[in-house]
Amino acid sequence: MVNEKKIRLMTKAAMIEENNRRKLFISKKFYNGDFVFFQTIKAVIGVTVAFAIIVGIILIDGADALTTQYSVSDISVYLRALLFIYIGTIVITVIISIISCTEKYYKSKELMKEYSSVMKKLGRGYGVANKQKRSDGNE
Repeated sequence: MVNEKKIRLMTKAAMIEENNRRKLFISKKFYNGDFVFFQTIKAVIGVTVAFAIIVGIILIDGADALTTQYSVSDISVYLRALLFIYIGTIVITVIISIISCTEKYYKSKELMKEYSSVMKKLGRGYGVANKQKRSDGNE
């Protein structure tokens, strides 16, 4: 005999798992600090690579003017400005990454709680059915 309540619980669990497959197990695999740290490091590395590429393109494009028109003191002023821009970009990236990854972690934790709740209800339903079968002697 098919139990409608079990079917609904199984469907709900399957929907949660299917729609949030990657998000669901973040809180199970990582601690909050570890997840935020790794995601922040990835973001910083990505921004650093992008910044280096942009600066490299600008330097290649203006290499002739850089060597003929500017003095060493002018170049050092530009390099300091680039360093401050880079540091500012990294600080902003770290702040945004920490906020977004912390939010993503806690959403994953809530999804995992909901999924676990459904699975526990489903398990209890099977536990009750198994106990009834054993008491009837129909195994």
